[in-house]
Amino acid sequence: MQFPAIEFENESELKRQFAELWLALPDDPFKAACNLFGSDYGKASFVAQKWVIDPEVTAYTKTILKERGAKSFLPTKEDLAHKVFKSAENAFEYKDKCSLFKLYAEIMGFIEKPVVVTGKNGGPIEVATTLALLDYDPDDPESIARAHEAFFGTPEAVRNIKGGKRTGNC
Repeated sequence: MQFPAIEFENESELKRQFAELWLALPDDPFKAACNLFGSDYGKASFVAQKWVIDPEVTAYTKTILKERGAKSFLPTKEDLAHKVFKSAENAFEYKDKCSLFKLYAEIMGFIEKPVVVTGKNGGPIEVATTLALLDYDPDDPESIARAHEAFFGTPEAVRNIKGGKRTGNC
């Protein structure tokens, strides 16, 4: 489709603004143009088709990237979490919902990721992010009981231990 030429006042300034908006929305130049021209879809459509290959817009894009860096146009942690959360709410499949909500929880820091350390043989070793150091006397039963309670919680939780592993809700 051929667009008729459109004349703009302050065209150079509009091209600079479009370049900035387009960097923020690189996959959708029409949306970037709509952010610039509001509900004037004719101008937005023209700009989305013609200015993406305009040498002046390309020059502005390169200049803006040099000044600010590419990372300044990436979404923030909160922006990404919001998009993932919306996707999770709109997901149809149960497994997709679960995986997206898990990703959201990881992004927001609700789920701690284990720290992976490389061992001497080059293989990964998972390390707990919290470390409990217990000070107790191995010959004193009361000291052992206090250490168990400090580590496992209540005495009921200690009773739920079978074969050196926690069982139940402890």
